[in-house]
Amino acid sequence: QEAVVAVMEYGFKHIELDVIEAVLHDNNVKSIRLLEKNGFVKEVNKDVIVTDVKNKMITYTLMNQEYLRN
Repeated sequence: QEAVVAVMEYGFKHIELDVIEAVLHDNNVKSIRLLEKNGFVKEVNKDVIVTDVKNKMITYTLMNQEYLRN
């Protein structure tokens, strides 16, 4: 929790990012809950092949304007 909040604060307040993106495995339930709890929105599901193994990945994003509203 603290690491996500620190990344959001640094990214949006100090280096003025427009968006923060997180890409994770679709079965990583704890990380999905953590991102959603902190305002991230599910954007994309996709299959990624790494060393001949197909992995189901999800992309979550948080826009700067959404972060600043909260």
